[in-house]
Amino acid sequence: MRKFKYGLIILILIVIAGGCFIKLRKPKVTEVATKNSTSVVEESLKPVVKNVNGINVMIDPRMELLAVVQALGTYDQQFDLITNMSFNYKDDIMKYFSSFSKHEAVKQFDTMSRSGFSFDAPPTAMLYLSNPINIEIKQDFNEELKSRATKESLNKLAKELKNFAVDTKFQEFFNSHRDFYNSVVEKNAEVMGKSNYISYLEQYYGMKQNSYNIILAPMFHNGGFGPSIENENGLYDLYSIEGPNSLKGNIPMFGDEEGFRYLALHEFSHSFVNSLTEENIAEVNKYKKLYEPIQDKMAKQAYSSWDISVNEHIVRAVVARITYINSGSEAYEKVIANEKNRGFQYIDELTKKLEDFEKNRDKYKSFKEFYPELIKAFDKSLKDSNL
Repeated sequence: MRKFKYGLIILILIVIAGGCFIKLRKPKVTEVATKNSTSVVEESLKPVVKNVNGINVMIDPRMELLAVVQALGTYDQQFDLITNMSFNYKDDIMKYFSSFSKHEAVKQFDTMSRSGFSFDAPPTAMLYLSNPINIEIKQDFNEELKSRATKESLNKLAKELKNFAVDTKFQEFFNSHRDFYNSVVEKNAEVMGKSNYISYLEQYYGMKQNSYNIILAPMFHNGGFGPSIENENGLYDLYSIEGPNSLKGNIPMFGDEEGFRYLALHEFSHSFVNSLTEENIAEVNKYKKLYEPIQDKMAKQAYSSWDISVNEHIVRAVVARITYINSGSEAYEKVIANEKNRGFQYIDELTKKLEDFEKNRDKYKSFKEFYPELIKAFDKSLKDSNL
């Protein structure tokens, strides 16, 4: 009888201990159904974020999920948009996910990328989705995205990405690398300096936006994309999605202070400029012949049309002028020389026009008001070209 008593007590203690253990370790969960199975996963997967002078600097799980799918397929062979650098995190991705290279998400992405869904389109599309576990379409894709991939294919990609996240237990991989993500965000935030990019931009353009976000994407190529998403209040959430250009040990670095300033100003500026080009497209296209002399150099940089090249010229001219205002003539000349080397041969006339804008802010309250006048900077180039 005593043995039975002791045995019963021990059994009760084991059950209680086991119950306590489960209670302590159990995360908040939800059932997520996939095509082949139902998996219990965490409800949310948050980005790693640090606010620097009003800018959200982050590692975003949606971009990491996209990078994995891109790396597993043929995307890099087509476009060379995955980093060429070697570091532990990249190795971890290939080891962990390599067995999923034939997943439907990878196949769907490869199919779409061969038909125009490439460069800025994929990361922009990810911003319309929720976190990678409950990945759902938060709002309808914009018309630009739907022109580069059908609505049906975008919806299918979202569905397959959700399946991929569940099938690969992506949340476990992401959460197991949070220390790495924190190090990337912290070390890159340190080199950004104290420059107030938001103030530079909003003062120059005379326009405000809803938020400014730099997404550090360790697996992306050296360079960036500058999408924007309209918020419910009518303003925009601006993004600079950047790939690394060097390593500090095993930590990807995204530039020095000067490089960060340039890339952030450049990518954020697209959100101010591109929509104005669309609004004034009839005037812009009066100078369409000017694309011919620069077509080869522009096309090699994925600027495949006149209106895209106009955006790039204007953004680069504005960044040059902001650089002059805040950093002086030496930094300005360096930016201009670099842009000319890359084939932006109309930048001088644009910067001259922008000086008129700067001197007449009482007349032109915002960049939007000045834009039709700015386009006239191409008059001289068109006359000189004899096209």
